[in-house]
Amino acid sequence: MIQDSDSSQLQARIQSDKLASPFLLWYRFPSGFEKYLNIQNGNPFLAALLVIAMQTGETLEVAASVSPQLLNATEKIQELLLSWYGGLSRVKVVAPETDRHEQTREQTGTGLFFSMGVDSFYTLLKNIEQDPDRAITHLIFIRGFDIYLEKWNNQLYPSVLRSATRVAEHFRRQIIPVATNIRDLSDPVVKWGPFYFGSALASVGLALDGLLDAAYIAGGLTYDLLSPWGSHPDLDPLWSTETLRFIHDGCEADRIAKVQLISKYQVALETLRVCFYNPENMYNCGKCEKCLRTMISLHIAGALNKCSTFPHEIDVELLRGLPKLSEGSSPEEQAVMRASLTTYINALGNSPKDLEIKKALQDHMSS
Repeated sequence: MIQDSDSSQLQARIQSDKLASPFLLWYRFPSGFEKYLNIQNGNPFLAALLVIAMQTGETLEVAASVSPQLLNATEKIQELLLSWYGGLSRVKVVAPETDRHEQTREQTGTGLFFSMGVDSFYTLLKNIEQDPDRAITHLIFIRGFDIYLEKWNNQLYPSVLRSATRVAEHFRRQIIPVATNIRDLSDPVVKWGPFYFGSALASVGLALDGLLDAAYIAGGLTYDLLSPWGSHPDLDPLWSTETLRFIHDGCEADRIAKVQLISKYQVALETLRVCFYNPENMYNCGKCEKCLRTMISLHIAGALNKCSTFPHEIDVELLRGLPKLSEGSSPEEQAVMRASLTTYINALGNSPKDLEIKKALQDHMSS
């Protein structure tokens, strides 16, 4: 672990026959969090490396000790992933087990991986309204996932962090800004969405198991639309240990229902962020498919004109210009998107604007 006046960094050197040189994987936390970090904790590195090892076909050896529960779960994790995807190999995992007597801690925190998007906002707001006994106490905001470290949108980070901090302060939660270079390791090897991002989230949470006893991962699909993906209600809980439980949340609500809850909170409407493209470091571009789908949900909820992070009008010409679903996506992805767009079409009304949007979405779905 590396410490300075501003941060604490948990790190490990990764060696692989597939890497030209050893890779230093790190997780950087604000100063003050060093008391929750343990240099003998191998759990985050097991989670970060298992899927990569399955892709490269190499034995995974972790020098630091790992949770017996997590180590045992690697068999089931592999079985699940192998049943979903071709191109992966079953690999051997070698690591010393943590002494069970060392696992007794007094964690009091419940975390939520918070990106400022629809899914994580929904989980936060639902928790505030419905589950005070399992109250989310910490919002984990990660730089190095959708906001890259050294790429085109890195200048976006300060404004998004300000928004995340504002939300945390508004709801009296604690923000945990985390930075990691994990995608520099994973992106050349495995696909982020279908294979990896759930394990990457778990790796960050496992680094904080001295603070947290539970961590929510917000899901993006309803139960009826679930398909193999890097974060999934069957997969995410398997990254748990004896002292930290991962909870996949939100499969009961579709995107429209989630936005309807979000629209009740002005602070959410002033900070909501879904865009991955961020041209010229824009908070939301308002033009990409994800932005447009979110804007349609806000329109259906009667809240688009109240949401200051998006244009207040839907440009139907942009919808008409979207590629057909049949272009560049797998049959499984097409089925999920088709069902999602059908939900939007059924929820829209009969005003001239709604009918234009419906027609554009129907054309988008046509082959």
